[in-house]
Amino acid sequence: MGEFTGKVALVTGAAVGIGFGAAEAFAREGAHALLVDTDPAGEAAARRIVASGGKASFEHCDVSDAAAVEALFDRISRDFGRLDYGINNAGIDLESAREPSWDVDVFDRVIATNLRGVFLCMRGEIKLMRQTGAGAIVNVSSIGGLRGEANKPSYIASKHAVMGLTKSAGRQLAGEGIRVNAFCPGAVRTEMLTESLDRIPNGEDFVLGRIPAHRFAEVEEAADAILWLCSNRSAYVIGHGLQLDGGMGA
Repeated sequence: MGEFTGKVALVTGAAVGIGFGAAEAFAREGAHALLVDTDPAGEAAARRIVASGGKASFEHCDVSDAAAVEALFDRISRDFGRLDYGINNAGIDLESAREPSWDVDVFDRVIATNLRGVFLCMRGEIKLMRQTGAGAIVNVSSIGGLRGEANKPSYIASKHAVMGLTKSAGRQLAGEGIRVNAFCPGAVRTEMLTESLDRIPNGEDFVLGRIPAHRFAEVEEAADAILWLCSNRSAYVIGHGLQLDGGMGA
């Protein structure tokens, strides 16, 4: 019986990539993984976890929609009566050109998912966690949330704001038994990374050339970092942005 056994873990953006890796890891450790996404592939992802012996279910939800998020947390309260871990991972990256377009529509779309979505989900998570007096929230920011990036103004702004939310909520909730931290990955081998690299000339060589470790992180490494931030081993870690970047931020 591990510390995650019997617990409930919400993961947004869980159909693929880091989100699915985290959901799979929670289920492997004995938690019920609640996969949330707008991508219907999330349903098949939850079934794969169940087929491998884990506990999982899928909920369709647009995290930028306040009414949809409120309904999601109402269902979680009704079906589980608790929430132990909230992994706010849903995010989009629409900027990969060497020269950004400074498109207002792109900015609004990125902020709606990457920042508003985190804010709305945190609101629901905090409400449920306060009922039990315990919980851990991990907001997925980025190495770009800790530094600048010349060609991604909307994305970088959103990820810096996620760090602000994390630090503010971390200070507010520490005395209530609810820990809030951020996970700040660099280049993780996911579908989003592949799509981003494809939009840049010689994208893979360009990005690898900026990573001291000379490789991309694997999804399993990202999932391990997220679970550590939720575990008792990080009980005194609050408001922190954990980097997993192969030395990019060193």
